[in-house]
Amino acid sequence: MKLLYLIIIIGILSLPFVLIFGNALKVSFDDSAELSLYLRYGEGDISMFSEEEQEHLAEVKDFIHIIFIVFVIALLVFIFSLIYLREKSGLVLAAGGILTLVALFVIYILSKNWDSAFTSFHQVFFKTQWQFAEGSLLIKMFPESVFYNGFKKIVVNSLLSAIGCIVLGLFMIKELRS
Repeated sequence: MKLLYLIIIIGILSLPFVLIFGNALKVSFDDSAELSLYLRYGEGDISMFSEEEQEHLAEVKDFIHIIFIVFVIALLVFIFSLIYLREKSGLVLAAGGILTLVALFVIYILSKNWDSAFTSFHQVFFKTQWQFAEGSLLIKMFPESVFYNGFKKIVVNSLLSAIGCIVLGLFMIKELRS
């Protein structure tokens, strides 16, 4: 019985990572093809960027790889929990969707001051230079508005995905009871 509760909790906790990181990965690969090749596979020509920009791009690539690894692990855990729990999978979907909404609300509150959130994010996750002159190629290609719009896409897509999980989960629970 303890194992059952543990798997339910782990399944619920894994869903926000699946939804938010999955949407973040999708949005992060919507950029230029050459840069996307580099960020995904370490291939592609980034020689047009300055040395500092290339160092930052290398850190971004590593960060995206970590997000991808966490996403895959969370997805496998989530799928395992749904398969193992079968009849309780609706509970995992609904509760995981609700937890995702809570996480998105916290993210929203933390990012209300976008400039501060953007700066704090970079200070926490990146050690190399991440602020570049207005005329730099990286800033010309990716002004701050690109990141803000990408952030909004991640939040909205994750929000819709969470609502979908809640609705599906509640439907599964209702069908199981009838």
